[in-house]
Amino acid sequence: MTDLLHFVHDKTRPGKRKATLPETPNPLTAETLTKAERGEELLAAENAEDLFKKLGI
Repeated sequence: MTDLLHFVHDKTRPGKRKATLPETPNPLTAETLTKAERGEELLAAENAEDLFKKLGI
């Protein structure tokens, strides 16, 4: 594909193409996604202030 076509397709400048990500997550990401789907180890907050407080930031 030419640089112009990459620009049109990816909306990036020539030579500034995005890195492609693997389609299969690494083991830690896969485990985290599975836990999230099961509702495990999720953090609930009422609002941003509550979230930041729970995160300690």
